[in-house]
Amino acid sequence: TPKSISLTMPRVAPSFTVTTSTSKATVANLLKRYGDNAHAPCVNCAVVGLPSQKISCSRHAVLCVLAQWMREVVYISIGLGRKLTICCRKRDPVYSIPKSVTSSSVKRVCFIRHGQGMHNTSMLGWELIDPPLTSKGEDQAKALQERLMPDRDAFELVMTSPLTRAIQTALFAFDGTSVPFLITPLLRERLGAPCDKGTTKSELIKTIPQIKTNKWIGLDELPEVWWCTQSVEMDLLSRVEKLKHFIFTRPEKVIAVVGHGGLFSRIVGKHLSNCGHVWVEWKSPTSSDIF
Repeated sequence: TPKSISLTMPRVAPSFTVTTSTSKATVANLLKRYGDNAHAPCVNCAVVGLPSQKISCSRHAVLCVLAQWMREVVYISIGLGRKLTICCRKRDPVYSIPKSVTSSSVKRVCFIRHGQGMHNTSMLGWELIDPPLTSKGEDQAKALQERLMPDRDAFELVMTSPLTRAIQTALFAFDGTSVPFLITPLLRERLGAPCDKGTTKSELIKTIPQIKTNKWIGLDELPEVWWCTQSVEMDLLSRVEKLKHFIFTRPEKVIAVVGHGGLFSRIVGKHLSNCGHVWVEWKSPTSSDIF
């Protein structure tokens, strides 16, 4: 039975309440992992874990929102600069198709955004570090499994971001299948707010032990700290192209890729809804037909 959690964030005047919900198992797991947020050492620090206690709407919460918007402006500016460079030089300054890739190569890729995370219920949730799915997000991932049923047997690989919400979505959506999973930091969300920062590999293994089974690939290559630790991810577009190259040069022909809206908007050209998905047929890493 889902447990309702009231998150009260008082302001000077007035106060208001944001309500989220998650399963009892998730609540227990996160409280064990992070403890009680009510005893956070600093009201101006990012909140780690479950937003189940009263948290002041501090300057940090406001700055998190402003910082994400400012970072997005930087990323858009970098993107425009790159397009201008391509127009002037008549070539992509970041990516070129490797000689081993032939134009006849075709790959079907299903890009899937994670289900609703606790940070998706309010902008104030952006200061949560690596937030998990809400119970609604879990239900969305289970419903996604039904929507993908016609292609269920065609998938040869499921790639996922190391962020908790993406791993949870992948596990729910592809539960009961024999398809292997691959975890890669190339799929992490673009750095916008603390919610886009991750959990260390050692903690991730403790929290989601399924990723240590033989069914999962890439864990050995995953660094202990795999997310961007800088203020702005200046090489975001370079990472996007590396991800496209990585996907395209995989031997599998039909791949599910579970990740994030901000990152995928740089690939499919639109921001997917929670557990939204889009199929892309790639004839080369730089040309795609969305259907």
